[in-house]
Amino acid sequence: MKPLWAFLRNSLGVATDLFAVLLACRLSTLLTLLGFVFFVLVGQGREFVEALASETQDPLYWAHQLFFLAAVLIWFGTTWLTSIALLANQPARAVSDPARARKIERFMPRTLGFLAVASVAIGSIAMAQYLQGAGYIFLAVILLAIAWRYEDGMREALARKSRVAVPAKINKLLRRAPKEAPLEFSVSGITRALLVVFGASWVLLTLFVVSPVWLPQGIGTLAIVLFAWSSWLVFGNFVLTCVPRMNHAPTLFLVLIVWAVAISSCNDNHRVREAGAGASAVPHELGVREHFDQWIASRERGRDPKRRYPVVIVAAEGGGIRAAYWTATLLAAIQEREPSFVRHVYAISGVSGGSVGALVFDALLAQGRGAGGKLCDVQGRAETNIERCAGQVLGEDFLSPALAAFLFPDLVQRFLPFPVERFDRARALEGSWEDAWRTRMGNDRLAEPFDALWKGDRAWRIPSLLLNATWVETGKRMIASNLAVDAGIFNDTADVFSFIDYPIPASTAAHLSARFTYVSPAGSLRKRSEKEIAAHVVDGGYFENSGTATALDVLSAIYSRGEKLNLDFVVVYVNNDPGEEETSTAAPVRPAPLRWLTELMSPIDALFNTRVARGTYSQSLTKEFVEANAPDKRRRYFHFGLKQEKFAPPLGWFLSAKSRRSIDEQRRELIESSPQFQELLAVLK
Repeated sequence: MKPLWAFLRNSLGVATDLFAVLLACRLSTLLTLLGFVFFVLVGQGREFVEALASETQDPLYWAHQLFFLAAVLIWFGTTWLTSIALLANQPARAVSDPARARKIERFMPRTLGFLAVASVAIGSIAMAQYLQGAGYIFLAVILLAIAWRYEDGMREALARKSRVAVPAKINKLLRRAPKEAPLEFSVSGITRALLVVFGASWVLLTLFVVSPVWLPQGIGTLAIVLFAWSSWLVFGNFVLTCVPRMNHAPTLFLVLIVWAVAISSCNDNHRVREAGAGASAVPHELGVREHFDQWIASRERGRDPKRRYPVVIVAAEGGGIRAAYWTATLLAAIQEREPSFVRHVYAISGVSGGSVGALVFDALLAQGRGAGGKLCDVQGRAETNIERCAGQVLGEDFLSPALAAFLFPDLVQRFLPFPVERFDRARALEGSWEDAWRTRMGNDRLAEPFDALWKGDRAWRIPSLLLNATWVETGKRMIASNLAVDAGIFNDTADVFSFIDYPIPASTAAHLSARFTYVSPAGSLRKRSEKEIAAHVVDGGYFENSGTATALDVLSAIYSRGEKLNLDFVVVYVNNDPGEEETSTAAPVRPAPLRWLTELMSPIDALFNTRVARGTYSQSLTKEFVEANAPDKRRRYFHFGLKQEKFAPPLGWFLSAKSRRSIDEQRRELIESSPQFQELLAVLK
């Protein structure tokens, strides 16, 4: 037993000393682990890794490759150098064997740097990009060899410090006498290198403020993330920890956190954006019933009094860019195959990405065709197909502008005692949607006031939009719409426009419904004349993610007109969650009960599953309502959803070419072989 006990005791000592060293350089350790999680386990990160290797036709392919390679090298360098500097000034504490701990400290910086680069290789291999994976494994080995060869020299360089004089102009600004000796600082070679990275991160922040869309898309999301992590390593390990330690002061992490909390009530820069100067506020003259009466009576309808006229309500489920792409392209596909479709669609109830897709579909309907029926530009070629135009607009990278703003200017905002609205990451995401539309369509329709979609001859031609959001302070539903949100129709629901007295861009209206956790901030609502924020708004999926609750409210309000006007009500539910079955009113399926960590996970699982169940319940009610009141047994509730495949497009604001092809193939298959699709076309005729 003695050898076994000695082995266990020695193993415990090694583990204790290893943990102590990792704790001493905790920020480097945390970001290395975060890199593995992002590149290997997170769907959106894996999507970018796959796109980096495979999208060779992308005009920015080589730019993304070079920026990412530079970012990986900088990430390795900052992980390695800051860990050396940190352990030299703050060795591991509470170790069982000081000599053994010193040995671990010598190996740890280079090991963390190697593992950081290796996570990129593992993520590439996990996505079957073997050549890219092999390349980054080779790079990780080379960098490890360089670190192994020169780490002792780096430690010596850290110990050797040279005196650097402050420039004469700065001395003069400090009002020092000319005869006095200039100020000097003691700086090592490592310090100089880290200061260069620190200064470069501030330059990058400035550039992201000046160019919030074009520059991030040129650099690429993966490189932006690594540049941000490198900046955090330098700022956290060097500025907040090493510099104070070298001056015999405690770390400044706690001070920074306390400061951020203390000023958090006065630096909210997420006020919902205003439309261009001179625009009028969104009118709310007509409620649903009054508006519907005028819509059905308009010349656009062209009804045959002897036949029932189909009135379509669309509900578009949330789910980031996946939902936006699926919603817009599917509705456009229906329109392409049945041009009368838009004449029958009264309203679209959207949530999150479904709202973005609904907005793009409406904007495409408002787009005037040019010579030869041109609708948009695709790689310099005139495109006349509305379905392909929808895919082109929503096929861009919208995540890199949002993350660049999130990780740089909007992060700095959290430590400023006053708001800088230009630093708002919500503006960067909205700007990327507007830029994609402008590039493909040649106008600024998404940047124009929301209500401009229904101006002039488009008043009764474009379907109404009901964009569902959630009121943070109450958890209740909020709706942004061109219709008045009447409490008598939308029970216990707030009108977004009752909290503001200015018009907002169309992109901003859709984003109110799509402000998903942390990637987008909660929007602040207040009138121009008010100083205090009246409410905060977030993603509509927190309340109900399918959009059918609002669709059912609209149906209930106008259903009484059906018999009198000889109408036939139809619901189209656009579902983007792969594998979700068509709603059934049967007894619910019993999933396997929780078995692990039930004390911890039960409340969390219940909260998330309640959100899903609320959507399922609403879908069931909507389907039952339509079918129970139908004049015959023909289908009136149509469910069009993505299938569960081996490769499921992730949530987020970026779709790789592979994901877009997967969605396009499913849409073509649905159009060609789905009985429901053919039944819908038959109902519309």
